[in-house]
Amino acid sequence: MKTVLIVLVCLFAGCTVLGVGGLVTLGVLAENHVIPDTVACPGSELRQPDVDWLREVGYLPRGESIVYFYSNGFLSIEEEGNFFTESRVVSYFQDYYGRRVHEYAELSEVADVDARFEGGFLANSVITITRDDGSQFELLVSNDQAGDRIFYDELIRRWHASR
Repeated sequence: MKTVLIVLVCLFAGCTVLGVGGLVTLGVLAENHVIPDTVACPGSELRQPDVDWLREVGYLPRGESIVYFYSNGFLSIEEEGNFFTESRVVSYFQDYYGRRVHEYAELSEVADVDARFEGGFLANSVITITRDDGSQFELLVSNDQAGDRIFYDELIRRWHASR
């Protein structure tokens, strides 16, 4: 979907920077999961180098597997992303200064999970995680192909199972 939007924007805006070859390249990269897709996906569909990177930076502990994942990054999942495992939920991004920031909560320490579903074209829904201590953080998940609802429903199921 992200590729389709890029193609449409470039065609209608008369984009000459990427050219046709660049557009084809972006399409191939998205279809082969080299750049992030616009759809939340099961962790089993992540490329091994991406899983390895999440482990290297400490977002994904050894012994845990990603259940569902979404990245709003344009060229790489390293830009930002959200995921959950059997035992935790994680959000990460780069701040204005390029520093990595991440938030996480053990599912057993989550007091509430709330969602604000968006219906617009290429819109991100917001899932708010409230910890037992009252602190909160947000997950952004694309509504493309109802991925936001699938992500949310599975997160709720895992959260309830952990309580």
